[in-house]
Amino acid sequence: MLTPTITIIVPNLTGLAERVRERVAAIVEATAHATEADVKASMQHSGTGRTYRIGDVTRRMRLTERPGMRVWARQGQMVMRTAGGYRAKVNAAGTGVNIVIGARIHRASAPGEPPTIDTSALVNSIRSHRLSQFSWAVTAGSGEVGYAKHLEYGTYKMAPRPYMRPALERARHAFVDAIREAVRP
Repeated sequence: MLTPTITIIVPNLTGLAERVRERVAAIVEATAHATEADVKASMQHSGTGRTYRIGDVTRRMRLTERPGMRVWARQGQMVMRTAGGYRAKVNAAGTGVNIVIGARIHRASAPGEPPTIDTSALVNSIRSHRLSQFSWAVTAGSGEVGYAKHLEYGTYKMAPRPYMRPALERARHAFVDAIREAVRP
């Protein structure tokens, strides 16, 4: 009885493992950069949470506006109004008077939404960096922003506003598919 034999000839087998390693390393790096960009993009929305005033928008008072200015005390503060009805206040340096022409408004995120950008400190702290050939990390709030983890996981007083975990979940499927393609000969 004859035993059939099958011979498979794989041409150019030398270097295949190295090419696969290079492809996988490139996929890991690209996924880290894409995840960083996705996290930053998720914060570019207008929140559906509470809206509140952050500060005044001012301009320097003109000399022509000074003659009709009225000053009085109310609740322990000095209140100034120009003849045109604008509220005026002494600037931070104490060297002049500014007129309040508006306010800076911030609309916060609702629980479960990614945080909205207010000062840009959190979004600017998000970085991807290489740990090894096949390992990259995407970090937020490393050192300069102490509230990054409180937004991600919440506190006993605040519901979470996840921004890192959803981005990682969105990247997971594309990453697995790209690795499958890379290891195919």
